[in-house]
Amino acid sequence: MIARLRIPGARRRWLAVGAIAVVALTGCSVNGGAGQQQGSTLRVVAAAEPPSMNPVQSSSSDARVWGPIFDSLVKNDPATGQVTKDGLLTGWQQQGKDWTFTVRQGVSFTNGEKFDATAAAFAIDQCRTDPAAIVGAWCGNIANAKTQGADLVVETKLVYNDLPKLLTMIYAIPPQQYASAGKAFSRAPVGTGPYKVLSYTPGSSLKLERNDSWWGGKPLLAGIDFSWAADPSTRASYVATGQADVALDLTPEAAATLKSKSGSGTTIESSPIDSFMILVMMTDKPPFDNVVLRQAVAHAIDKQAIVKALFPNGGADRLDSLFKDLLNDPKSYNPEPPAYDPAEAKRLVAQLGGTPEITLSYTTNRAPKDAQLGEAVAGMLEKAGIQVRTNPLDYAKYREQQVAKGMEIYIGPLLNIYRSVDVPSLGMLSPKGVTQNCSNPEYLEAREKGLAATSPAEQDRVFSDLDHRVFTDDVCDVPLIRYDGTYGLSTRVKGWQVPLNLVPDYTQVSVG
Repeated sequence: MIARLRIPGARRRWLAVGAIAVVALTGCSVNGGAGQQQGSTLRVVAAAEPPSMNPVQSSSSDARVWGPIFDSLVKNDPATGQVTKDGLLTGWQQQGKDWTFTVRQGVSFTNGEKFDATAAAFAIDQCRTDPAAIVGAWCGNIANAKTQGADLVVETKLVYNDLPKLLTMIYAIPPQQYASAGKAFSRAPVGTGPYKVLSYTPGSSLKLERNDSWWGGKPLLAGIDFSWAADPSTRASYVATGQADVALDLTPEAAATLKSKSGSGTTIESSPIDSFMILVMMTDKPPFDNVVLRQAVAHAIDKQAIVKALFPNGGADRLDSLFKDLLNDPKSYNPEPPAYDPAEAKRLVAQLGGTPEITLSYTTNRAPKDAQLGEAVAGMLEKAGIQVRTNPLDYAKYREQQVAKGMEIYIGPLLNIYRSVDVPSLGMLSPKGVTQNCSNPEYLEAREKGLAATSPAEQDRVFSDLDHRVFTDDVCDVPLIRYDGTYGLSTRVKGWQVPLNLVPDYTQVSVG
């Protein structure tokens, strides 16, 4: 039986929550069945196929699928988000604006090309020069990348203390093949990573096999098979019926049902991660160039009611700041975002005169309950006196419109791709950032001052002030919720860790 709950203020927008049945599957695209021997191939079912398998142009969170094919230049510990020196770049030194990196020797791409300082510089240059580079905004402070003997030298435009963290999100790609393949590289990606492509059928599956020549040693798994299923209960049922070993991005309800139906044959791994949903308002054009309307929107949203209704069994929490958790001393800062105040929201709308009409866009099946979140926020805005047209989008269309600045107000996922205040500050506050909505030279000056600070206390002060101005005074964005990473696993899966940035370390995983 489905229980129907209504979020306070969400007029005409009803949300179904409650028991989720494990369904029988037909037309499953993953291999195997309940009684089949899987050997040492891990079968993973994700919510959606990445729009691109090119690490330069693909969303960083999609590295959970294509990540095993590649190595990032600097290795990132998925459990802590901290950089390590046991990746392709094994050491570094900073002298003001210049960095010198030691490059691991003896590494080759799976097509035979050599990885060296030239290849590392090439990958950085793609981030700097490709207009479609997903982390291109963060590479804007890089002035040059070049070789110096066997070393890599990177020059920055300003003092930038977090460069090694940024390089955890730049992946080594073979210069010759990448240049010659063009767009086709996404169909046949090649890297230095622990796995290589065995077959790729767009719309169906991606199958990887072990790279026995991987510089990091022999991976435990013989292969990884990925398939896609939008509904979390369907993903859970793949594991329950033995058709998959791992289900990514489960809702708490789907996870609970999986556990109850399959008992000791499955486990659930869940913990808070650096994955968020935020409400973005495009401040450079009407109607959200008016701060009064932005303030009304912020006061109209009851985050606590949303979390309580959509996630009664856990799996998410309210989010008030994108900076606090990344400060050196998070306890030193208490954000004060606009409080939920429906009366004040109505007063501000009335102050505008007339009835504001907006189109609210949001993702569907990209993050747990993202469509329901969009409906809930739309209902709250309606109650404040704003006329709302909803525009639900699959992720590929959402990214297309986001890049083209085709949405006036939208809800979408944001990921701390590496643990640094640089991520939200540049991703949201730069003309070349992901959201492209709140560009202000004063914000960027503050960011540069904070990143160059030699004192942790000074950096915290700068970014605390910036957080307050962006979210409280100017209300460019409204942080909504922070997710837990929730995974359904067969008990045959060993070594799984919940990654902070959504990208598992498959080299530590085994099956059976």
